[in-house]
Amino acid sequence: AGFLCPRVLTSEAQDLADAAAGAISIRSVYDVDGTDPFGIATLANPTLTPVDARPVMYLRLVKPVSLPDDEVVDIPGTAFGRSRANLMREILGYGTVHPDGSVYVQVPADVPFTLELVDGDGQRVSAPHRHWLQVRAGETMQCHGCHDPASDLPHGRTDLQLPGTNPGLPFPGLRNNYPGDSGASMAEGLAATQGPEVPMFDIVGTDHWNMAANTIALPAMRYQDLSTPAPASSRCIDTWNAACRATIHYPDHIHPLWAVDRRQFDADDNLLADNTCTSCHSPVDALDLARVPAGQLDLSDGPSAEEPDHLLSYRELLFGDNAQEVVDGVLVDIQEPVLDANGNTVVLLDANDEPVLDAAGAPIIITRPVPVSPVMRSTGAGASNLFFELFADGGSHAAYLTDAERRLIAEWLDVGAQYYNDPFVVPQ
Repeated sequence: AGFLCPRVLTSEAQDLADAAAGAISIRSVYDVDGTDPFGIATLANPTLTPVDARPVMYLRLVKPVSLPDDEVVDIPGTAFGRSRANLMREILGYGTVHPDGSVYVQVPADVPFTLELVDGDGQRVSAPHRHWLQVRAGETMQCHGCHDPASDLPHGRTDLQLPGTNPGLPFPGLRNNYPGDSGASMAEGLAATQGPEVPMFDIVGTDHWNMAANTIALPAMRYQDLSTPAPASSRCIDTWNAACRATIHYPDHIHPLWAVDRRQFDADDNLLADNTCTSCHSPVDALDLARVPAGQLDLSDGPSAEEPDHLLSYRELLFGDNAQEVVDGVLVDIQEPVLDANGNTVVLLDANDEPVLDAAGAPIIITRPVPVSPVMRSTGAGASNLFFELFADGGSHAAYLTDAERRLIAEWLDVGAQYYNDPFVVPQ
């Protein structure tokens, strides 16, 4: 027999427990098994590394979605989309990665979650973290940094961790009245007076560390700036709590982006340009005549002929397709001649290996469709450069999408590009 002793919490731990939350404190995401391959001291000095040069800006918190038994909800494979590898996932929020790589952020208690390192464009820059973490109410999980999956060093054994590489405050170049005690990480320094950071859905960071000013506004990517439905409730966007989730469904949150009115007019209301996605990426023009969708990419409405459970645009973005052309007013797949090893056209042969002739007496040339690669990959935004490079500075579609829209697309791809991320919204 034993005694059941009540747990006594510090005031900070009690505040977390009252919010049904714990916290995770990372000394530096740039610390890899006790090594410093990124130069933490340089990154932490804002006079040496400006804000837009930091490789990591945010920590994305992601949770798995519990899937019910088939007796409760029948979930077809198509509900997961292009790949089942990530099943369904939700985003719990974002925390700030400070210049020294430190993070100190709240997380919901008793909820499995994983971590993703995100750059200033809202794209994951880390390898997928394949292990789930969890904290109890009031608990703060602490770690020095990241772990190389190929390393033989123990993972999760705090008594066997190598010494951390973040020397802690003060760092050169910081404003004079930096918060925190000497040796504390930047995140710990702020938490000493403000408590662990509350996660955010609107990615709007504040630079507390530049000597030139108390705060410097960082690039803002807000759900509230979307003209289409946001994947999180307005209440959670305004004030995060441990029950908040961002849940992205392709039909509800991504597909509507292609029809957003992006026309531009002059002062006299004359049309200057129409950058609406479907104004070019559709199979018919303004006169309802057949045409090849721009870039061989059709983003128009309607179900896919290949998979009726998916919208056509989803298949066009994430699955291979055939190049098309207009022939006699009809959109058809382009056919190219098949060539042999010597570069000669291959013709159809009969049982005697003689060429089969057409009605005009000419050999029938064997043809095949021309493949078109998808512009998006379900492995993440970083693997979808064919799409995002169009919207970068100097790209052919620069400024067509807003920062908030590009961020939404990026995080949807990073969590797996699922068609649905809630089993209970899948049509039955």
